[in-house]
Amino acid sequence: MCRRKSAQYMVLRAKIILAGAEGKSLHKTSQDLECNRETVTRWRQHWVERSDDLSVLECLKEAPRPGAIPKFNAEQICQIIAMSCDKPEDHGYPFSHWSENSLSSSMRGWPSHLSGLSKAVLCRCEYAWVLRLGHTSP
Repeated sequence: MCRRKSAQYMVLRAKIILAGAEGKSLHKTSQDLECNRETVTRWRQHWVERSDDLSVLECLKEAPRPGAIPKFNAEQICQIIAMSCDKPEDHGYPFSHWSENSLSSSMRGWPSHLSGLSKAVLCRCEYAWVLRLGHTSP
C-alpha cells in the first residue's frame, strides 16, 4: 500500500484510471493495487466527473477540503514573526522582550489586516515558527 505522500497517491490514482481504461474490474484493480474498492470507485467517479473540465494532473489531485479560509497569508505571518524577532527597544518600547500583549499592542498602527491581532493569533504564528525552524523562542 502506498504511504500518504502526494506524489505516490497521484501515481495510485493514475493506475486506478488506467486499469479502468483497460477494462479491469473494481475487485481486480483493488487487489492489484492493494487498496480498497471504495478508493477505486471514488477515483473512477472523480475521473468521469472532472475529465472534461480539467487537465490530467488536476483530475488526479484531491478536491479542496472544506474548512475556514486562512485569515493571514505567508507574507503577513512573516511580518508578524519579523516584528517578534526585533528588539522592542528598536521600536521605542521600554522593555527588553516582547509579550503577546505588547506585540499585539505594537501592531495597532499597522495596516488594517494586521492591526489589533489577538494574542491567540500571535501565539499560533510564533508557535508555527518555532515548530518549523526548531527555535525555542523568536
